[in-house]
Amino acid sequence: MESRNVIFQQLKPPCVALNQAILRLQGHNAGQVEALTRLESLQRTLQQIPEGRLDPKLAEYVFIPISQVLKASQKLPIRASEIAFQCIGTLLRDGWRESIAGPLAPQLLILLAITADRSGKRGVHVAPSDDLLEAVFACMKHLFDSLRATQEGRRELVRSTAAPHLGHTVTVVLDGLAAEHPRAVQTAAIEALASLITSISDWQVLASFLPGIVSALTKVLTPSTQARRPWKVLVLCIQALKSLLLRTVSDNATKDITKHDDKILSATTETTQRSLDSSWLHATAGQLKLAMANINRLHAHDRVEVRQSLLELNVSLLESCSKSLPNCQQMSLEILTVLLDDEAMASSRSRLLELVKNHQDLATILRDTLQHWSMSLPRILEGSDEDKKAKRLRQTFMAYNMLLEAESDFSTVQSLMIDTMPPMLSSIIGATAQSRVQAQPEAPAVRLDDLPSALQIRGSTVFPDALSTSQHQMILLGIVQQQMQDAADLDRLGSLAEHAAWLVRESTGASQISAFYLALAALRTRSESDALFDLGPAPWREDVLQDLYGFSLDVLLSQDSSPHQLVLLSLETLALQAMHLRQDFRPELLDALYPVLSLLASPSPRIRNHAITALNILAESCEYVSVKELVVENADYLVNAVALKLNAYEVDPEAPQVLAMSVKLAGSDIVPYLGDTVDAIFGILEDYHGYERLVELLFGALKAITEAGSKEPRLAIEGNKPSDYRYEDPAWTPTTISTLTGLLRDRKARQSHLEEPSTRDRAPQEPWTSPTNVLDPPEPAAPPPEPSDPLPAPQTYPLLLRISSLTAHFLPFPSPTLRASLLHLLTDAVPGLASHENSFLPLINTLWPEIVNRLGDEEEYVVIAALGTVETLCRFAKGFMRSRVADLSGEIRRVYRRVESEVDRTAGTVRKDGAVGGRTVRRIEGPKEVGRVVVETEKGLGQRMELRYVDPGLRALWDGLRTLLITVVRDVGVAEDLFDDVLGMLRPVGKLSREQRGVLESVNVGAVWLAMYKEDNAVLDVPQRIASTRERWNWAGIAA
Repeated sequence: MESRNVIFQQLKPPCVALNQAILRLQGHNAGQVEALTRLESLQRTLQQIPEGRLDPKLAEYVFIPISQVLKASQKLPIRASEIAFQCIGTLLRDGWRESIAGPLAPQLLILLAITADRSGKRGVHVAPSDDLLEAVFACMKHLFDSLRATQEGRRELVRSTAAPHLGHTVTVVLDGLAAEHPRAVQTAAIEALASLITSISDWQVLASFLPGIVSALTKVLTPSTQARRPWKVLVLCIQALKSLLLRTVSDNATKDITKHDDKILSATTETTQRSLDSSWLHATAGQLKLAMANINRLHAHDRVEVRQSLLELNVSLLESCSKSLPNCQQMSLEILTVLLDDEAMASSRSRLLELVKNHQDLATILRDTLQHWSMSLPRILEGSDEDKKAKRLRQTFMAYNMLLEAESDFSTVQSLMIDTMPPMLSSIIGATAQSRVQAQPEAPAVRLDDLPSALQIRGSTVFPDALSTSQHQMILLGIVQQQMQDAADLDRLGSLAEHAAWLVRESTGASQISAFYLALAALRTRSESDALFDLGPAPWREDVLQDLYGFSLDVLLSQDSSPHQLVLLSLETLALQAMHLRQDFRPELLDALYPVLSLLASPSPRIRNHAITALNILAESCEYVSVKELVVENADYLVNAVALKLNAYEVDPEAPQVLAMSVKLAGSDIVPYLGDTVDAIFGILEDYHGYERLVELLFGALKAITEAGSKEPRLAIEGNKPSDYRYEDPAWTPTTISTLTGLLRDRKARQSHLEEPSTRDRAPQEPWTSPTNVLDPPEPAAPPPEPSDPLPAPQTYPLLLRISSLTAHFLPFPSPTLRASLLHLLTDAVPGLASHENSFLPLINTLWPEIVNRLGDEEEYVVIAALGTVETLCRFAKGFMRSRVADLSGEIRRVYRRVESEVDRTAGTVRKDGAVGGRTVRRIEGPKEVGRVVVETEKGLGQRMELRYVDPGLRALWDGLRTLLITVVRDVGVAEDLFDDVLGMLRPVGKLSREQRGVLESVNVGAVWLAMYKEDNAVLDVPQRIASTRERWNWAGIAA
């Protein structure tokens, strides 16, 4: 009581002040500002009162001055009405609460409806503002909440005298849901409507409002691009509609109507003039179906709250309106399968499953729906709407799984899905391949040259999807794989896998590929119980896997005529069989390893990557350390398989490709077994040398053998030792005075010896030895000649030597790529062959003419390869190449001029002569310039290439020539005139690396020093010891 007095004392001053201000306003003694200020003061006081402290008496006391404000609203600004209704809302919520029943409630309802009416038919001339509408609708909500709290209030609301005003209220509230209102007004209006629906206890009254309310809510809930509703408003509208339908047309609400066909409620009732019988219910059901068809379009809304509310509405229709609204059952069931596709609402799946189990009519509807979807699915999959494809696919599988779990007519459902899955997957493969979608990026294929390093380590053992070529296709196939997992968990996968395996051999084209994919996916899929308890494979798995394995071997052995999808799936089947058998799969490698290795050279990056993954899985399953060990351990089989093909003159590309891949993977360990195979290759080359592609493949295999053989440890160790044969003259050194004196003395001695009279020795007058007596004991026989040097690798070396010598015959081949490849082959072979002098030097004599001819080739990359081969020969043969390099100097100059002319042509300049490294020398005359010389030169070729863009091929040609010149100077040695040309070609010498410049300085440091000064137009500081002894001198070609 004391607290009530405290609250009263707080409310009394603002109430009295407001009442006085209104009285003065009516007597024209006060202005609008004072009344508005007093009203705001009262509102602040109400807001400061703690919740629950107001009671009905205090509310009535506060309502008196507020009612005066409403009476004088025509004289006050609209803001006064807004504040007044906000205060009334506070009084209804915290003051009157459930005690509003009585004459005040209908009066407030009339007042609120008139105030919110925008039609102007009730005498309201000023349209209500948005804030006023929000406040009025909030008052309506609180009023309905108060009336609903008591039985008397509920009766008062539906009394016959209040019926017209209630109808007007419904109309006003529905008008508040118009799209032009802001979100706050729409929210307040729908909250008021929801409170009204739950407050009307008379079924007849509420049913009479059903058409109008459903029509208005359908307009709000129908998706539109012109008016996008706030998602909270949509949620509230769906909830209000659900409440309305459950109270008016649910099975419980209409049980009397459905029980009797005759009219049970007449038009003489107090509250309505319309008969509500079975015909009304039938007509209403038809209209509701149309409304729900529009409302269910919200299943695609981006807010999960909206979709969740829609799901609850449709579940309620299935649970509570199955008899009263039978025509809505199929639509609600279909939309629920769509909505349950969302993971956020997966928890509601059990409710739907329970309904299907308990209601046979729902199971029948769902089975008919599944059949309809299955028939229309191929057409949808062939369309261009990717989102629609994924959704319909998930819906079909959800309906199928739900029927399986409900155990409804299992055989029919199972046969339907078995017949549907392969054609459906064919549509996915075919439609996506034809549609213009963004291609799914694939991992880059491993280059053939990188295979040894890529496969010697444990690589990936996970296959990328064999059928997906785009992101959309990956999504669809992912849905199929998830369905396989769901079927495995339900123990319904065996029949599908067996049917798919049978279809693999009985069909062709896309149907065969899709059946293969399904059968393989079924084999890979394990149920959760199998994974948990490890019960072992089911009997059907063994049969299906063995059947697919045999089919896969047939595909891989005839891969040229098989679609690449079948090849990919066959590789995956081989890997799956290996994972199943583990070490017991090793005998199967005799049939499986050869075709897998042949795919490593496939032109398709996808097939190559799949083959690499398959090899990794085979190695791991058979317990090999790496793929290299796998190939080496089976090298005899692989070599025999290749040899059989080559000896039978089967000129298909598989054999050389397998041989090349095997050698790349196994390395030098496999080379000793390839002697007969190499002979067969050269036999085929002799008979089929006109087939360019075949020749390139065969030499690709020979190149792989050469690369691997040259890495033989015994050859590598010997090849890296300094050569014992150096057929070279002493390095040139400048002639000194003492040397010249000795030469003159020797010449004079030889001359005097020639001028002396010649004397001849007399013929021998007696035998040099006594005649041999037959009785004398025989002289000991001469010792046998020393055996020739043994070969460093008795099996590998002859093979490399034979390949290198026979390769010379194919160097003039028309294909420039093959010519370059052969030169690279020789370059790879030389380090291993150089360790045996008696075999290596004759080989140089055999190869040299054809290698020299390649220096004049039209293709730059062939010339580059030839320069590399000559450089390698010079590096390992050293002084033996002295005379050959001297004869080759003209070719080297021609290559230099070729580069120079291309560079000058690019720069737009032409040299007047063909000199190599021109220079101009000028002596400076003057008393202070004695002993100084200016050397003016044009820029060297290397410097000119740095100043402008040069084609990469031309630059590579220059790099090869420069490397050859440095190697010749270092390992072979050159004469003085050729060394001068080398310096001219390598200008600017100062730009060379320190190592290269050191090679040149080791031959003639003075010439290098002078060349470096000449390059920069430098003023040469002649050494003082020379300048002080000679006033005029000739030195190193510089005339002063």
